[in-house]
Amino acid sequence: MKPIKTIVAATDFSENADAALAEAVRIAKCNGAALHVVHVLDEQVVNEIGQQLSGNDPNVRELIFQEANADWDRVARRIPGATEANFEVRIAHRVRGILGFASGRHADLLVIGAVGDRTPHVGLGTVATACVRKAASDVLIVRGHHTGPFTRVLAAVDFSDTSRKALEAAIGIAVQDGAELDIVHVAPTYANLWPYPWTLNEQVRAALDPMPSEIAARLDAICEPLAGELSRVRSSRSVVQQHGSIGRTLIDWAESKEVQLIVLGTRGKTNLRDMLWGSTAERVLSDSSCSVYAVKPAGFAHPLAAPETPPSPK
Repeated sequence: MKPIKTIVAATDFSENADAALAEAVRIAKCNGAALHVVHVLDEQVVNEIGQQLSGNDPNVRELIFQEANADWDRVARRIPGATEANFEVRIAHRVRGILGFASGRHADLLVIGAVGDRTPHVGLGTVATACVRKAASDVLIVRGHHTGPFTRVLAAVDFSDTSRKALEAAIGIAVQDGAELDIVHVAPTYANLWPYPWTLNEQVRAALDPMPSEIAARLDAICEPLAGELSRVRSSRSVVQQHGSIGRTLIDWAESKEVQLIVLGTRGKTNLRDMLWGSTAERVLSDSSCSVYAVKPAGFAHPLAAPETPPSPK
């Protein structure tokens, strides 16, 4: 697992953001990492407020910065260890502000709270969704109900290069937290998707849908180079038959095992289409009730994640 040296946590002072901040503080302490916290105020909203108040108070931005810093002081005193973090306020497009701040500090991990509008513990807010899609770094989405070390972690493996990185990250987290690790591959049922199933002979079916034993052997092979690290955690390997979408299958399996964190890779190396980040990752992030650690492909870049220049005054 790549060492985590710099962590950025985004906060809007909500309950979900507080949970994410507490997790960021904990991970920073475990890894000896620097922690930066950013609060981004929407530039359009601030400008509109400024226009409304311009006749009464020309220093509206200064007042907003003062209030934001006062909010931070209250939050930091409430969350152990948070006062040691570097806190800054930005007035910008919210997603661009968060991602630019993270890129400018060469963040290894962006930590952000999930904001659901369907139930308290499910769903993902628009800012969190955009950050996962466009961030240059790995992203940890923390559910508001999570506290403390993770006790059970699921690593989703599809044998891609990015899922190998996700497996390494999951092992690192399991070692860090003393968690149980489930290494899971969802076996797609390609033969059932064939438009003319009656034309398939057994040889073709076997080629489309390998036997579970063959997939298990591939799972063992991807784990073999990490045997040393895996020896430090309690782990199991499972091949799960797909039902519905792969994402839905992962979520159901995770819920049945009371998993607290799903670690998975996102897809795509360019921003040609945001959906290249992977339908499985999208479904898991949107519908899972637990926290999710999204691992980015090597070399991933997006224009919105360009480092901020210049930073707004503090």
